[in-house]
Amino acid sequence: MCLAHRQAFFARDAPGIWHALDRAMRSAFEELRRFAETANELADLAIGWHLAIGAVVIALLVGWRPSTRLGLAALAAPPASVGMAWLIHG
Repeated sequence: MCLAHRQAFFARDAPGIWHALDRAMRSAFEELRRFAETANELADLAIGWHLAIGAVVIALLVGWRPSTRLGLAALAAPPASVGMAWLIHG
């Protein structure tokens, strides 16, 4: 691709994906407002996760050792929970 074509392709006024992205993008203020709203709605879930993690830490400190399968599931659960919350709340 020659320089002129590359500059036209990446120009902000070029037709195509850049205009679609501009229309779809929200302002930083709007994103922060939505994040705060979601965090407030899911505060009970966050408290529950912190209590569960605290219980697991205490159990580990007193000598409990989970099976490999349970340990891997426990490591995957928080990111899966965040992913589900993101899908549900957008």
